[in-house]
Amino acid sequence: MDSRKGIWIIAFGLIVAIICVAGAIALSRGGASKPAQPQTSENANAVQEGREERAGASSNAVQAQEGREETPRVVRQAISPEAQSYFDKGLDADEAGNYEEGARYYAKACEGGHMEACHSLGYDYGEGEGVAQDLKRAAELYQKSCEGGYILACTSLGYAYDEGEGVDIDYDKAVALYKKSCESGDALGCNNLGYAYDEGRGVKIDHQEANRLYKIACDDGEPLGCNNLGYSYQIGEGIEIDLGKARSLYKKACDDDEALGCFNLAELYKEGIGVAKSTRAALEYYEKACDLGDEDACEEAENLR
Repeated sequence: MDSRKGIWIIAFGLIVAIICVAGAIALSRGGASKPAQPQTSENANAVQEGREERAGASSNAVQAQEGREETPRVVRQAISPEAQSYFDKGLDADEAGNYEEGARYYAKACEGGHMEACHSLGYDYGEGEGVAQDLKRAAELYQKSCEGGYILACTSLGYAYDEGEGVDIDYDKAVALYKKSCESGDALGCNNLGYAYDEGRGVKIDHQEANRLYKIACDDGEPLGCNNLGYSYQIGEGIEIDLGKARSLYKKACDDDEALGCFNLAELYKEGIGVAKSTRAALEYYEKACDLGDEDACEEAENLR
């Protein structure tokens, strides 16, 4: 899959006055991602990792994102006090690092009809966290949770079809699920749908529609959507080049702890694209991206030290 879109841009003099770069830079768009296990019972956080081309569907999640409590996560349903208690115990166990115990509690809560718990258990099976990794079982649990009204699970199931994790690759199903989650208010689903339009995965390529969806995701608090929209402004894909907006969007994504936004911002400062060239600023943002888990950024930072 392609979540590291290693795009090289070489400026040969007067291509665009504002992009006079001698050499090449790696620009990056982060793509579809799978929501991760929630950290609180009130707010399920979304995460992502593994951007193979720095622009594609990302694989199993590791970096949490906060501040989207207003997004509807689940259709209102009656949850028994017992199931809720099991789910809360699962969250507490995870927080304490007792993943096996957490998975056991999620299983009990899921059996009791707690759809968020089914998603959390699916995540555990997808990651092999507290249980033996079983991608097929993970996809089954995402489907149960999605059909039960837990919106993030629809995005997770869409990602499974996008990547062929536990199911056969089916871009049409992935798109349908991303649309469902996006229309239900999940910003990550909107980002993933935008990437589908960018790459023509299950839909006809439409960069303008992709940018519209990235903006929805960004405005709704998904930093990956901000990064992706910034990337479009950077290279003029489906939109007029605007390096100022690109920088601002990368900064917003970085401030929200999206490693890819920090990496792209560092690239601008390293090459002096739309900003004054600054090795110091580039190093600062590479180091932050590195701290957030971007191995390529770690290498870039080491090269600048």
